[in-house]
Amino acid sequence: MKRIYTLILTAAAITLTAGCSKEKKDSEYYKIPKQAETPADTAVHAMEVHDYEEVVAWNNSQYHLSIHRVAIDSMPVVHTSEGVKYKDNRIRIKILRRDSSVFFNQAFTKNSFKDILTPQFQKEGALLNLVYDGSDNDHLFFAGSVGDPDELSDEMIPLKLIVDRYGKYSYKVDEIDTHNDRADTTFIDDSYLKDEEDRIKNKSNL
Repeated sequence: MKRIYTLILTAAAITLTAGCSKEKKDSEYYKIPKQAETPADTAVHAMEVHDYEEVVAWNNSQYHLSIHRVAIDSMPVVHTSEGVKYKDNRIRIKILRRDSSVFFNQAFTKNSFKDILTPQFQKEGALLNLVYDGSDNDHLFFAGSVGDPDELSDEMIPLKLIVDRYGKYSYKVDEIDTHNDRADTTFIDDSYLKDEEDRIKNKSNL
């Protein structure tokens, strides 16, 4: 009798142990791993280097345009609306005459247009682009923008850069409607007017 009782206890212990082991394995099988938190993006990003070239007919001649955009370290880092860091850009526009002499050669940063930018874009906007946008008899036109460097964002201030036949430039906020308050100001680089006045004055004194 004692032997039978011992066998019953042993069988019960084995069954209990097997059940616990199975339950543990099932628990481990269905255990959902804890999802790791996505680390904050602390890197400083840069927009791609961009080069553009075109030969345009203007004023009965041909001009070779080249536009080069590159991220630079000399400007303060800007932030997207999501807080992602980006380097600001410098864009150089170079225009050569048919004989390869330089008609226009100017590098632009966001600060080149600061007097038509809102405080928000002066601080956090990047110079995004400048592209050739046509001509008339006296001017070459370039369209550009300063804004959020995130390529999916439409937060920006559009601008128009105008190069005249003397190789001098002016700029203004473009007429494209954005949902940003901005200063509607035109800047004119009129230093050539003084040079012309001096030339005429010197000629009259001869």
